[in-house]
Amino acid sequence: MTKTMTKHDKIFFCRLFCYAMDFFGIKAKSLCNAADDEFTESSVSSWRTRNPPGAEIEFQSLVKAVKICLDNKHAGDYYDKKKYVEDLKSIISDYHCTIPEFIVKWTDYSIIDLAVRTIEFAYSQPRLISNKVISKTETLTVHGVSRSYARTEAVVFDFDGTLTTTNKVRTTWESIWTMLGYSVDECINLHLKFSNGEITHEQWCLFTEEKFKAKHLHRDQLVPLIESTQLIQDIDKVFLELDRRGIQVYIVSGSIKYIIRRCLAGLVEYVSGGIDANTFDFDEDGYLSHIIGTAYDFEGKAARITNIATDMKIDPNQILFIGNSLNDEWAHTSGARTLAINPKNTNMFNKAIWDDCIVHCESLLEILKFI
Repeated sequence: MTKTMTKHDKIFFCRLFCYAMDFFGIKAKSLCNAADDEFTESSVSSWRTRNPPGAEIEFQSLVKAVKICLDNKHAGDYYDKKKYVEDLKSIISDYHCTIPEFIVKWTDYSIIDLAVRTIEFAYSQPRLISNKVISKTETLTVHGVSRSYARTEAVVFDFDGTLTTTNKVRTTWESIWTMLGYSVDECINLHLKFSNGEITHEQWCLFTEEKFKAKHLHRDQLVPLIESTQLIQDIDKVFLELDRRGIQVYIVSGSIKYIIRRCLAGLVEYVSGGIDANTFDFDEDGYLSHIIGTAYDFEGKAARITNIATDMKIDPNQILFIGNSLNDEWAHTSGARTLAINPKNTNMFNKAIWDDCIVHCESLLEILKFI
């Protein structure tokens, strides 16, 4: 019989399954061997990140394999039951779920029984947060602070200064202008004209395109800029964790898509919602032919977040926007929660714009407590 689960059910199973396997150090290969290859390592990977076993017979094979692996490890001899139970309570509470009896009476069970019951509970538990309506005004206590809460379904990142380190003196755009031999003031003046309403975003991009083409900008000239751009520490771990939780990742940036994709390299696959940014088109010889401005910068960031909420059929409050600068300040008008990290050219203390702020964010792992 195939088991039907909601998205939240699947996330809940994956989180508990991952925790149990990691706590006991059970590897996918060991599980497959214990199950006499009734399932594959790719199946185990899916159970950890996306979809629980779809059929009861497959799930029972998994349970049997877990028991064998723990027996082989002599688990009852040295694993800390109290720590395991306390961690489980914390995870289960995150999903507003009643703590099951086997956790309440944990002293009555062996560590192996607790592990098996954890997986069975995660697989059979009928339905948790998906049955609970969470409003924007509901509060709970996180790290001793009472705060509004919504189940996060998507995270929208800015790029420059948000997913990159902040030790660069110039923005990506300013770096290209100066690399081509122009004064940085020419770049800044166009920005000021746009901010003052003297030119449109489309005109801004057109003027920039003319200047760059006049200097025969070639895509190979962008390589040193790409190579010198450093991603924020632990971005890979955060993207993996968001993927494991089933949270959609978007990038909405005023930077350049070509550069963003190459800076992210293999991490692009975790940006499940896609990248919205300005586009550089190059001709067959590699020279810039057009700059196509994004519709989703400044006020457009709020519009993009609204579109995401509509497409995902969720409340905007279930989206967390993470940015760092002036052009990110419109995001809050969408109704999304907002987090400033390493803020620059923005009033991080303005609670109408930023719900929260990490003034000095060295590791992207610091954002997880806001998700």
